[in-house]
Amino acid sequence: MEGAFLAAAILEPLGYPPLILSFESIDLLEHVIFIYKKKNLWGAIGCSRDQGLKGRKPVFKTIRALTLSYFEPYIDKTGLITAYQQANLDETTSDWRYSKRNVWKSENYLLNLPHIRLKSSKKRSRQIRDRYLKNGPMKPKPFWVY
Repeated sequence: MEGAFLAAAILEPLGYPPLILSFESIDLLEHVIFIYKKKNLWGAIGCSRDQGLKGRKPVFKTIRALTLSYFEPYIDKTGLITAYQQANLDETTSDWRYSKRNVWKSENYLLNLPHIRLKSSKKRSRQIRDRYLKNGPMKPKPFWVY
């Protein structure tokens, strides 16, 4: 979350609205990324220990397509994206840009935000998880494959 907020604060003066994308997971370990639109295509800036959960070039026509590019890399021993939602940080009614204290209001806003359910095949998810358990984390695809 901190990385997404930082990206929003840095890029907002350059004309990018403070938009983020929140993922819900079955293991309650959610992921938040900064999203942006360039030439009518969506991209993301994200930071994670997992290679597959980093940023994306602006090559996606919809937020859903961008979200689906994170679906497979999100699956590990316990994780699976179940829902997603776009949010504007200005709607959080907290001082997320300059606060010298915590930003719990913003985090709670994201946690309580209604998310769009993402349907997935249990069989496919199980296959990806089995592959993860056998081989470890997947190597991310080049951005042009998405």
